[in-house]
Amino acid sequence: HVDGLAQYTCEGTPRLNSYPFEKWQPGETVYFDECPMPIPADAPPGTYQVLMAASDANGSLLPAQSASSEVGADGWLPVATVEFVLD
Repeated sequence: HVDGLAQYTCEGTPRLNSYPFEKWQPGETVYFDECPMPIPADAPPGTYQVLMAASDANGSLLPAQSASSEVGADGWLPVATVEFVLD
């Protein structure tokens, strides 16, 4: 989650590091195998936006654009919204 509120992250590589970015083609769909994102038990309930970004070998975020031509702010693209609720 961005905007200075809560931020929980995971890092990983698409297709278990078997398909590097330089092989991707414009418009191609590349699925991310798994990216566990542990959420602390004391995370505040609420709606969170899940964002995705890709970085180069130096850690700098790459420019991003979604299939619907949405340009990501600072390289981040929204991919989902999740709701945390108390049990």
